[in-house]
Amino acid sequence: MINADPDTAHGLVIMAGKGVRSPMPMMTAPPAFAASALWFLGDPTRTGMHAGTLTFTATTPGTYHYLCAVPGHTRKGMIGVFIVTSAS
Repeated sequence: MINADPDTAHGLVIMAGKGVRSPMPMMTAPPAFAASALWFLGDPTRTGMHAGTLTFTATTPGTYHYLCAVPGHTRKGMIGVFIVTSAS
């Protein structure tokens, strides 16, 4: 993940559907999978953009949401659907 926004921090979290429209979704439910959260990528610096890596295994099929964990950003549309299907 790279925060290319020139003046705002962002994050990325994979969450189950419950509570994702909350202004602070990270307070209503934990991430859907272990290590599926990059809570905060700060504002870019003069030497480069803040970056981080998410590496996780989606263990349970279902529909999840990915969203920006910064308070209020989900209400501004920083949310999407993440679908996990069975390997069989």
